[in-house]
Amino acid sequence: MTFARTRPNRRSEEGMALVMVLWVIALLSLIVAAVTTSSRTQTNLTRNLVENAKAQALADAGVYRAIAALLDPDPTHWPRADGAAYRWSYDNGPVLISLQDEAGKIDLNQASDQLLLGLFASAGVEATDDQQLVDAIRDFTDADNLRRPNGAEDDDYRAAKLDYGAKDVEFSNVAELQQVLGMTLDLYDRIAPALTVYSNSRSIDPMTATPAALLALPDTTVSAIMAARATAAARGDGASGAAADAAPLLDSLTAEDSGDGPKTTLLRSRAQHAFTIDALARTSGGGAFERQAVVRLTGDAVRPFAILEWRQSWPSSGHASADTTE
Repeated sequence: MTFARTRPNRRSEEGMALVMVLWVIALLSLIVAAVTTSSRTQTNLTRNLVENAKAQALADAGVYRAIAALLDPDPTHWPRADGAAYRWSYDNGPVLISLQDEAGKIDLNQASDQLLLGLFASAGVEATDDQQLVDAIRDFTDADNLRRPNGAEDDDYRAAKLDYGAKDVEFSNVAELQQVLGMTLDLYDRIAPALTVYSNSRSIDPMTATPAALLALPDTTVSAIMAARATAAARGDGASGAAADAAPLLDSLTAEDSGDGPKTTLLRSRAQHAFTIDALARTSGGGAFERQAVVRLTGDAVRPFAILEWRQSWPSSGHASADTTE
């Protein structure tokens, strides 16, 4: 029995080769597309890093520009330090700068109990709870183990199943307030903008006070204070002019709270004052960076300022608009 030899189908072989070539081409196309996408992604990431680095440099420059303004020997050239925003341009980059005198906030370590009670009341704390919070704050920082009537010492923290007790020394920063027994995150977020540990004063400077701090003052007409501030700003007066306008308000606001009489000198000199400086920079390429620094003026010719805090925060779309251009 014999078998006939069959010849391979040339067209079939060519068709198979064509399919293989097409698969190879498709695979190479996928590889090229992946490499191109990866390259584009890396390029975009690099561009973002460069733009954010530019924004960081601009924001840091904004902080130092604000410090230079604060150190100007002519008080009439001093920028406002009540949270007003300034728009500054450097190397074609816009920077939004705001300054807040820490003397316009309530010092956690030095403020009178009455001022803290006013702060809690303005934040909506029930009258039955505000004294408890004040006592807990005082017990948290005092060196003894004697519990105030409504306060909290180490035993109370243990009873609340917390692995820490009272600190027994002054607050190092405002964030430590969250550790005080009875302090909630919601309440902390509401009152933190009014607080500081850098003013070293029992009272506040109403001419630079934050709105939240102003509301804590007893028997205060906030609108009158804000009107005096607006008048001084419209006239372009420096701190001394603002102090003159505010003198009657100071007489009524500080005497009852501090017991030391009006603190008008706080408005005539910024030596030893601490300031929070916020600088938000954005670049034309989409970079953004926000620097927050707390700086104290020392009055020392050799070392005229000291940086107390140096923080980065995420830029927010709701940042204050500038009302002054430099």
